Amino acid sequence: MLEAGKDGLLPKKLAETNEYDVPVKFLVMQGIIVSIWAAVLTFGGSGANVSFFTAISLTVVIYLVGYIIFFISYLTVVLKFKELPRALKFLVEHP
Repeated sequence: MLEAGKDGLLPKKLAETNEYDVPVKFLVMQGIIVSIWAAVLTFGGSGANVSFFTAISLTVVIYLVGYIIFFISYLTVVLKFKELPRALKFLVEHP
């Protein structure tokens, strides 16, 4: 997230760093969000099994979304920049 802040992808308030180059405001916000989710999964629901399966399902969804974004970005690069040299030619027209 530090690099995202340096690249201007985060709001300026969250991208501010301290003297050790640590984005403290962002880390505090991330800690609060994770703590709230942990509390909801721990104390919410009707039992430990439901909370566990919810946590596992959320993890699967997060990873699945990441892989989908990765695949879409791959297709975008392949289709936009056809002239780039590639070691693996997948979904690209061969001469």
